[in-house]
Amino acid sequence: MKKWWMIAGLSTMLMACTNEIDFDSIKSEEPEEPELAECTPNRVYFRKDIMPVIESHCAVPGCHDAASPAANINLSSYDAIMNTVFEGEKIVKPGDRDNSLLYRAVVPLNLLFMPPPRSHQLTAKMQNDIGKWIQQGAIDDICKTSCDDREPKFQSTIKPIIDKYCTGCHYEKYPYGDVKLFNYSEIVKVAESGLLVKSMRGQDNVARMPPANIMPDCEIQLIEQWIARGMPRD
Repeated sequence: MKKWWMIAGLSTMLMACTNEIDFDSIKSEEPEEPELAECTPNRVYFRKDIMPVIESHCAVPGCHDAASPAANINLSSYDAIMNTVFEGEKIVKPGDRDNSLLYRAVVPLNLLFMPPPRSHQLTAKMQNDIGKWIQQGAIDDICKTSCDDREPKFQSTIKPIIDKYCTGCHYEKYPYGDVKLFNYSEIVKVAESGLLVKSMRGQDNVARMPPANIMPDCEIQLIEQWIARGMPRD
């Protein structure tokens, strides 16, 4: 009998505790995204300047992606880049670009020439940015991208954006999805179809591109402004 009263008393206490707690008022608070700092002039940032170029030109199927990296050189992410070893040495040596295989391959300073001649080549700015990023310490950093260009021009604004994010995969000879984005006429053709902006924004069931490095909204807006201006070749 005594044991029964103990159990009954415990049940009553638990019910009382349960009634005192308003479970509906308990909300799981998701951590807020940290406010990004403004970009520092003349500094190169990994996620803004380096990874989009590497993803488009290097970390593609058949080359240096994660699934089947050529020569076991995986360039699909920051950690992969920093931990990849070739012939006993890491391909990136922070603060020492001239002895970093990644930089030596894209300049090129070695017999290893990347991207290969059949592919879209890096611009001088892209090459310099990779070297500068390594000299800065090769850290995984990002900043708040702002776009102040109110009348974006094709040669100075639009083409560099598309070269950075798209052209490596959508080059003349081996364009992925048979989508070509390597010169003015081809870019205009894709823009006129609506596919260019839809893919950048992931609209109307179009796969978002680039797949791993989402373009900052302000850069997409620059492309939209250029399209709205009639896509001049200025």
